[in-house]
Amino acid sequence: MIINRVGIFFILVGGFTVFLGVLAIQLAAPNGATYFLLGLVALVLGIWMWWRGPKPEKTESGRFRIIKQAAQKNGGQKRGNLSYNSASDSPSNRDNGHSN
Repeated sequence: MIINRVGIFFILVGGFTVFLGVLAIQLAAPNGATYFLLGLVALVLGIWMWWRGPKPEKTESGRFRIIKQAAQKNGGQKRGNLSYNSASDSPSNRDNGHSN
């Protein structure tokens, strides 16, 4: 799991260093090729570590646990479901607070 994260770190560092190397080569800096090659090595190493490392396990975050527990106690019913017993009770037949 940690190897996967280290691989992502090397990918980011390698990509940034390749970018700096290309920029330095364009500006004719003396160390441009060194940055570019070191960035490529870090990028390849990071991709290899990310690909070979185990994927992180998905863990339950605990979000909405109170709502999920309440839904299980109610038999799995969702709160927003409304059932209308008659046609006069439907939302389209209400006056919605408007008087004519």
